[in-house]
Amino acid sequence: MLNLIKTDLKRILKDKLFLVICIICGVFALLTPLLLYAVGSIAGDAAQMLGMSMDAKTLFFQAFNPVNDFGLVASVLFCIILCKDYSQGTVRNKIISGKSRKSVYVSAFTACSIVLCGMMLVYALLTLGVSLLLFEYQATPFTANDFGYAVVTIVFKLLTFVVVSALVTFLSVAMKNAGLCIVMYIAVTMLMSVIGASFSM
Repeated sequence: MLNLIKTDLKRILKDKLFLVICIICGVFALLTPLLLYAVGSIAGDAAQMLGMSMDAKTLFFQAFNPVNDFGLVASVLFCIILCKDYSQGTVRNKIISGKSRKSVYVSAFTACSIVLCGMMLVYALLTLGVSLLLFEYQATPFTANDFGYAVVTIVFKLLTFVVVSALVTFLSVAMKNAGLCIVMYIAVTMLMSVIGASFSM
C-alpha cells in the first residue's frame, strides 16, 4: 500500500496540471489581497461604514474556503488529474499487477488528500504573507489564545479538504471521465453550499 501511495504521489507531482495548480496558487495568493486593498483604498470610509473592513486574519482563513477562488480551481484540476488514471489505463495496470480495487482507491484518496491539503496550506500561508504587507493581522494585539485558535481552525479547515479529496476521488472512480467528474463535483458543492446557507439562516 505504501509503495502504491508513493507512486500516486509521484504521478500527481509530475503531472503538468500540478504545475498549473502551483502557478494559479501563486497568482491568487498575490492578487486577492492586492485587489481587496485596492477596493478598500478606493471605497475608503464608505467600506468601513458598511462593515467591509479587511484584515490579514480574515483573508488567511477565507483562503481555506473550498468553494472560493483557488479552493474550487484546485479541486476541479484534481478531478482531471485523478481521471487520467482511467483515460491512460493506469488503474488497469495496477489491477493487473495484483493490486486490489480497494487499495487502488485508498491510495488515490490518500495521495489526493496529502497534495490538496498541502497546496491549500501553502496558498493560505502565501495569502497571509502578502496580506500582512498590506493589512494588520487583526484589530487587537496577537495573543497565545489567538495562536491556539489559529492552529485548531487550520486543522478543521484541512479536514474539510480531506472530505473534498474523498468526494473528488469518489467521483473520479464513479464517472471515469474528467468532464462528468467536474460537472458532478461543481453540482454537489453548489448543493452543499445551498444546504449549508439554509441551515445557517
